[in-house]
Amino acid sequence: MLLYFVALLFTGFVIGFNQPRHGANRWAALFLVFASLGGLAYWLKERIDQLSVTAAVLANSWWMSILEGSAIGLNMANQLLTPYAVLMFALVYGRFLSEQQLRKWASALTVPLACLLVYLLINYQGWELSPAALLLGAGPYYIAACVLLVYGFVKEKDAYAKKHRLLTMLIIVPTLLSIVIFILLARTYNPEFDFFRYVSLFVAYSLVAGLALSFVTGVLGVRLKMESEPLDAAWRAIHSGTSVLNHTIKNEIGKIAISTENLRHQLPNEKEIQKPLAIIERSTSHMQAMVERIQASTREIVLKEEPVSVQQLVEDSVQQVEEMLERYSCSVGIAVDPELKIRLDYAHVKEVLCNLLQNACEAMHEQGGKIHITGSSKDKRPVISVVDGGEGIPADRLEDIQKPFYTTRDRSSNYGLGLAYCRLVMEKSGGRLILRSSPGIGTTVCLQFARRKKVV
Repeated sequence: MLLYFVALLFTGFVIGFNQPRHGANRWAALFLVFASLGGLAYWLKERIDQLSVTAAVLANSWWMSILEGSAIGLNMANQLLTPYAVLMFALVYGRFLSEQQLRKWASALTVPLACLLVYLLINYQGWELSPAALLLGAGPYYIAACVLLVYGFVKEKDAYAKKHRLLTMLIIVPTLLSIVIFILLARTYNPEFDFFRYVSLFVAYSLVAGLALSFVTGVLGVRLKMESEPLDAAWRAIHSGTSVLNHTIKNEIGKIAISTENLRHQLPNEKEIQKPLAIIERSTSHMQAMVERIQASTREIVLKEEPVSVQQLVEDSVQQVEEMLERYSCSVGIAVDPELKIRLDYAHVKEVLCNLLQNACEAMHEQGGKIHITGSSKDKRPVISVVDGGEGIPADRLEDIQKPFYTTRDRSSNYGLGLAYCRLVMEKSGGRLILRSSPGIGTTVCLQFARRKKVV
C-alpha cells in the first residue's frame, strides 16, 4: 500500500510540475495525489490493526485515536476528491467549456459530494464508508469522466491531437472503469470483496503505460527531457538566443564598419584598394539586415485580444500582401460569414494570415492561380481556412514544416519561422493550426479557434 501511495504521489508531482500553468495538467496531478491518499489510508489502517493486536494496552491511547482519525480522514478525502478531480480533468482536457463555464461547473460539482460527505458523517460507520452511497455519489463522476474522454477522442478532427486523445483515453479510462466495477459496484453487493488486487493491476498498467508513452509522445503534456521542449519553450529560447546574437553581431559589425570607413580615408583612392573595402561595407550591411529580420521574426508573442470581424481581418490581410499576389499572379477568393466575430489578437492573427498567403503564393509560383479563404463556424468552433492549389506537401514533412527553422525554400530569404510562428499564435489563442496537404493537389491550413472565442 505504501508503494501504491508513493508511486501515485510521485507521478502526480511529475505531471503537476512539468507544465503547472496548463489546467489539464493541474487537474491530472490533483487526481493522482487524491488517489494516492487511499494507499496511505490503508497502510495506516494496517499498522493500526497490528498495534491493536500486539500492543493491546496502547489500543485506547490518545495517539491511536489520532492515527485512526487520520486514516478515516484520508480515506474520505480519497473517495470524495478523486472523482471530482478526474471529472474536472476530463472537462478541461476536452476543452468542452469556456473558462467562465468551467468555474461554474467546478463549483456546482462540489455540491453533490458535499451532500455525500454530510450523509457519511451522519451515518458514521467508522473506517468502512457506505459502498452504496459511494456508488450513487461518486460513481457518476467516474463514468462521466470516461464518457467525456471517449467523446473528445471521437469528435477530434486533427490527426495529431486525436493520437494524443487516444493515448490519454487508453491510459485513464480502463483504470476509472476498474474503480467503478471493483471498488464501488462489487463492494455494494459484497462489502468483504478484496478489490485492491484487481484495481492495483489497472493502476500499475496506467502508470507504466503513461511513463513509457511520455518518452515518445508527450501524452498528458508530459515530455521527459530526452525530448525537445514544447513549442512555446522552444520559441522563448529562440527569442532569447537571437536577442543575444543580435546584440553581439551589431557591436562587431559596428566595429568593422568604423574600421572600414577609417581605412577608406587613410588608403589611396585607387580602384584595387577601394573595391575590397566596398565589398566589406556591402557584406556588413547585408549581415545587419539579415540579423534584424531574424530578430523581428522571433519576437516574443504577447496577445491583446478583442472582438474582431473576421471578414474585415481577412480583407485587411489580403490588402497587406496585394503586391506579392500580383508578383506571383495569384488572386484571392473570399467566402467569410459577414456576421462572424472572434475574440483574438488582431495584429498577430493578421500576421498569421499574411504568412499563410505568402506560403500559398510560393506554392503556386510556377503557374499562379486562386487562393480561397473561408471563415465560418464548424461544430460551433470558429474556423478560418486558407486553401491553395499549389504543389502540396508530402505527408512525411507535414509535422516537420511546423518546427522552427525548418524550411524547404531558399534559406537566403526564408528562415523556416513562418508556420512555427503561426502555430504558436494559435496555441496561445487557445486554438490550433490544422494542416492538410496532398502533393500535386494543394494545401489547406485551418485556423481553428475555441468555442469560447466566438463573439455572439
